[in-house]
Amino acid sequence: MTNYDFEDFLSSIRHLDRQDIHEIANKRFKELEKSKGVANKKEAIALAKQIEQFLYWLESGRRPPGIDKSEFMKFKPLCQNLIEKKQAKPSYITIFEK
Repeated sequence: MTNYDFEDFLSSIRHLDRQDIHEIANKRFKELEKSKGVANKKEAIALAKQIEQFLYWLESGRRPPGIDKSEFMKFKPLCQNLIEKKQAKPSYITIFEK
């Protein structure tokens, strides 16, 4: 994957099961961490940070430290899908209302 757009990444995993989402996000994060010398280094670093924040939320159910509201709100559709699949607690959605 050479696309460094976080919204495209989220869109590509949006309808998957929680375990698959976690595995794909973890794999992509590790790929980005290894790609220190790529031509689009700045974009790779930015995407790695966004995926790291996403993984923090996915694993903890809490808002990642330092993430701004607009970035965090990008997780909400994915959260809603996980709740519908009964793979996340309904209370997880309340974090987006704060």
